[in-house]
Amino acid sequence: MSKVHYSMKWDCDWEPNAQGQTHKQFLAEKYDVEGNPRLDYCYQLAWDYGHANGYDEVENYFSDLVWLISDYEGGADDEYPDYGDDEA
Repeated sequence: MSKVHYSMKWDCDWEPNAQGQTHKQFLAEKYDVEGNPRLDYCYQLAWDYGHANGYDEVENYFSDLVWLISDYEGGADDEYPDYGDDEA
């Protein structure tokens, strides 16, 4: 009986480097959320959902979640969506 070998190719942009930049630091810089007090929680959620499938999947989840911790750059009129008539 022959052995089955599995190999996976990761398409993640991040690679460990001599400066010791972590994957979380890489994503924080890439998505411009460095120093955000909610970064740890966002990364932890992305890690929990995606780490079984590699760093690229963690980044996919992080990119889906990062808008929740990013600064809102809309105008005052766009701050709250209009869901229709609120008169009740």
